[in-house]
Amino acid sequence: MADAVKSAYEIGEKKKGIVRSPRERLCDMLFWAVRLATIVNIVILFFPGFNAARITDQINKNMSLFTCGVSYKTLTTNLGRAFSRGWVPESAFKLLNVSSLIIIAAVVVMIIGACMSLGNNKMKKFSTFFSIGGAVVEGCALIGIYRSYDMLLGSEKIEKVNPVLPGMIWFYVALAVIVLFVSAAELVLIPVDKDQKMEMLPKYRLFLMMLPILVLAFVFCYLPLFGWRYAFFDYKSGETQIGRAHV
Repeated sequence: MADAVKSAYEIGEKKKGIVRSPRERLCDMLFWAVRLATIVNIVILFFPGFNAARITDQINKNMSLFTCGVSYKTLTTNLGRAFSRGWVPESAFKLLNVSSLIIIAAVVVMIIGACMSLGNNKMKKFSTFFSIGGAVVEGCALIGIYRSYDMLLGSEKIEKVNPVLPGMIWFYVALAVIVLFVSAAELVLIPVDKDQKMEMLPKYRLFLMMLPILVLAFVFCYLPLFGWRYAFFDYKSGETQIGRAHV
């Protein structure tokens, strides 16, 4: 037990006057870049303005990529007539739904990697496999979204669905590329002692234990306050707030 505690506190020895090598400082900066990219990935999943899955005007403007992934019924609410008339292939939206869900799963994998990167060098190196895997899976899912858009372009009544390739898809691509290449660089650069065990400072373990509670408190106590803004605009259900007059 004493050895484990000693190993865990080796990470904090910088505060005791031990100078880290330039290589280790570079790795720290790279890990912060991956963590930041992961946080951005999490946030944009829930904002409609960043929905990379809105490949047609028939998808509600207020729908986020997270909703597109977890609810096929909500995703296709306005497409019942297009399906019944055969204007668009339903398989395109099933692929879109699955691709969105895979992006959510990929972000979860990247979150695991970001959390593990708070440990010692051995744990940090292991975390890069999660970050790289999540980035690769996210990239494949983005290809699936593009394929869905391509299928819509071949629709019989293309004017009825008005396919559009969302510009946010390239933002997701950029984030995936950043995480992929930076994590690959970390995998090569980070120094690891073969006899070192995977450890994490107690303060980081406690922070990660408390993190789900903080997230739930934010989602259910503070995020709903964002909806109060509709009380100050001439808003109609199903439409965005952009261009609405302030009351």
